[in-house]
Amino acid sequence: LLVVDRPDVKRLVKELLALPRDKEILANSVSQQQLRVIIKPLLEKHFDLGMFVIAPDGINIAAMQDTNLGQENFFSHYHDYLENMLKGEPQLVLPMRLYVTPSGLADRPAQGDPTMFIGVPVKDNDGSVIAVFTIQINPSFDFTRIVQLAGTGQTGDSYTFDKTAN
Repeated sequence: LLVVDRPDVKRLVKELLALPRDKEILANSVSQQQLRVIIKPLLEKHFDLGMFVIAPDGINIAAMQDTNLGQENFFSHYHDYLENMLKGEPQLVLPMRLYVTPSGLADRPAQGDPTMFIGVPVKDNDGSVIAVFTIQINPSFDFTRIVQLAGTGQTGDSYTFDKTAN
């Protein structure tokens, strides 16, 4: 069961969607605090860096840091990741440079370090996509390990590509 499939998480996302896209209102909402309590242990367990819940209008309605709330998520203008997630397609976002230094989580990378995202749709009970949930992962813990496990063959090099050979 994915965290986005949990009834309590779906309820909290719906409550956040109903709020004005105002940083202070979102930050001070009980729903925001409850969602963070649910998500933080999962992030810590996997050494992940953070999360965003993105409304269909592209605005961050939930995040681990208040800084990002009520702002347009950068995925709104970064390739077609958000569009695909809103269509119901999970996405693995290619490595990029970290633009916000995560706070409140020990041993985290600094601004400018590489990061990746995994995004999945949040679906209502009828199967319609109501929001997008993204986890910010540290490639040195997750992606690098996957590449290492893949083996290096005779050359000692490993390469990863997306479906467009990027």
